[in-house]
Amino acid sequence: MIMKPRPIPNEITTLEALLRRLPPAYKRRRMLEQDLAHRQQGYDGEKNVDRFTGALLKNNFTLLHDVYLDSTFQIDTLIIGPHCMFVVEIKNYKGTITLDYKLNQFTREYKGVVTGFRNPIIQAMTNKLLLTNWLAEHNIDDIPIIPLFVISDPATIIKVIPETHDISSEIMHGEYMPQHVIKVNHALNKPHGHLHQKIGAMIVQECETYHFDYQQKYAIDPKDLLGGVQCTGCGRLGMRRQYNSWICEKCQTVSKTAHIQALTDYFLVKKPWISNSECMRFLGITSKNVATKLLKEHGLYYDPIHRRWHVKQVNKVPVGKITV
Repeated sequence: MIMKPRPIPNEITTLEALLRRLPPAYKRRRMLEQDLAHRQQGYDGEKNVDRFTGALLKNNFTLLHDVYLDSTFQIDTLIIGPHCMFVVEIKNYKGTITLDYKLNQFTREYKGVVTGFRNPIIQAMTNKLLLTNWLAEHNIDDIPIIPLFVISDPATIIKVIPETHDISSEIMHGEYMPQHVIKVNHALNKPHGHLHQKIGAMIVQECETYHFDYQQKYAIDPKDLLGGVQCTGCGRLGMRRQYNSWICEKCQTVSKTAHIQALTDYFLVKKPWISNSECMRFLGITSKNVATKLLKEHGLYYDPIHRRWHVKQVNKVPVGKITV
């Protein structure tokens, strides 16, 4: 079963919010756009692999996507079976990738440009060791854990140096991975003695939400972020509240729900709580009663001591948590 579906990465939602909130001429805007495109490409690759794993493995294995434990390590996909577990590192590399075991380096050639990367097999093996230690701390220490490096693009060419070095059990294209998992799990033929659904539930309970610190990465001053409700038609910030709707003075688009995206942006790029006065300033409204009504409808919970509204938590860490 798919016990933990793959969420949209916090990096993507935060970058999208930043691009909505930064001025068009902001000096690092191009960098943010490129980073967003790169992360979106990786996420698309992970979803492509998920289609194969979900279709072929969900009945006999427990699948967890985007596992983040102890604020130290992240696993793209964790597959738990009756005989073993698989730690899967997924990459959406295009072109030709080469694993050179003579020089201990990993490179990609794409459109005539050769680029070096950290070896994803090493990443998967490191995650295996970290997960082994984590499970031992939770009194589970007898399950074989197998690291896999999966390429999501079926057109990517995989090369190895020397050619006699067999890596077929470590690296493969996404569409072949489910068959490999089934074969390896069957070959072990020794149940590890734990219900894989129970292990999956325990891991999900301990999973955290990755905190993407955009201020540290991009040196963005929160004061540069613009407030206002964004028009769902033309994208302009500053829709005007009229009765129970939002109206764009530029293109005359009318929306009853445009503030939802604005509040979501606030929690992603500002902080995980908001007061009525901050809500009024950010949305550009003058009525405290309207602000209270919109915050209640947003599914927040109210802290009467500090008189502010908090975003609900997902597992251990609030979505969009940020240090300000």
